[in-house]
Amino acid sequence: MSPSAVRQPWPPKRDPAESDPLLAFDAETGTPATVPDVIAPKTHDRRGVPWAAIVLVMLCLAAGALAYLSFNTATPAEPVTAPPPPVVTTGTAVISSRPEGAVVLIDGVSRGVTPLRLSLPRGDYTVELQNSGATRTIPLTVDAGSTVSHYIDLAVPVSVGRLEISSEPAGARVTVDGVQRGTTPLVLSSVARGPHTVVITGETTSVTRAVTVTAGVTSVVMATLSTGVAAGWLSVVSPIELQVYEDGKLVGMASGDRVMLPGGRHDLDLVNTALEFRTSATVQIQTGRTVTTTVEVPNGSLSINALPWADVLVDGRAVGTTPLANLSIPIGQHEVIWRHPQFGERRQMVTVTRQTPVRVGMDLNR
Repeated sequence: MSPSAVRQPWPPKRDPAESDPLLAFDAETGTPATVPDVIAPKTHDRRGVPWAAIVLVMLCLAAGALAYLSFNTATPAEPVTAPPPPVVTTGTAVISSRPEGAVVLIDGVSRGVTPLRLSLPRGDYTVELQNSGATRTIPLTVDAGSTVSHYIDLAVPVSVGRLEISSEPAGARVTVDGVQRGTTPLVLSSVARGPHTVVITGETTSVTRAVTVTAGVTSVVMATLSTGVAAGWLSVVSPIELQVYEDGKLVGMASGDRVMLPGGRHDLDLVNTALEFRTSATVQIQTGRTVTTTVEVPNGSLSINALPWADVLVDGRAVGTTPLANLSIPIGQHEVIWRHPQFGERRQMVTVTRQTPVRVGMDLNR
């Protein structure tokens, strides 16, 4: 019997590869597929579960929980502190002069003309003012965040004054220091400053007056030469020179000499324009007698500085060490002395005025 005649079982066995394509793929490796007698039902392979996704979800949940806890338990944020203000390292210098328009040099460098206001780094400087041949040099100290002012009088000093001479009656001859100068009323516009002797001579009477002429100021001499005229004298005691006005008219100079006035009541104005001072006085003049009135002058402001520094005396009285600001000093002329152990001593006459603060400095290095 041929092999083909062998009876095949029925139903015939089928190749497992025909029913399971995966087994067919295994068969291609050359290893025969083994078909189990009993095919167990398929179960889910745990290794196929997406563990990475589960871990990712758990991490997200943990991060959310931490964020929630941080939000609810976080301490309040520290308050924001404003940055500190910038440090000020400059100050302001204000320089004025009489007359205006003076050239201002600071440490030898021209910075403009007066009145001048400029910002400078804090420190010490030397200021020089120049105007029509007049020159002044002062030290300047600038402090951060502050303003320093200096006023410098550059007016060219005059050496002559003005003299007005009158008499009652007019037409009297006038001699000044023995020199015939004319007849009253007489105005002499250029008289050397200092003491002078004025003689006024009428027909029957001669009057001699001593007068002190101040540079840039008008001095007045008046004499009554008629007999039988009721007149007296006014004497003014004052540390400064004063012009005597009545009804707006200059009637004399109260500079230590008596002023002749007709008898009766007089409402007078006592003035010193250069010192910015004015006051009034009412006097009763008696015939042939002298009435004395005393004038007390107010204080002005004086500031003193020096380069590098100095001990300061005013009229021989120690007032401190520079810089000295706004000293209260009686108006009028005063002697200021600067003393330094290395640079020696300097002296200067200073005029203190009633309203305008006066500032004076000295460069001891020169």
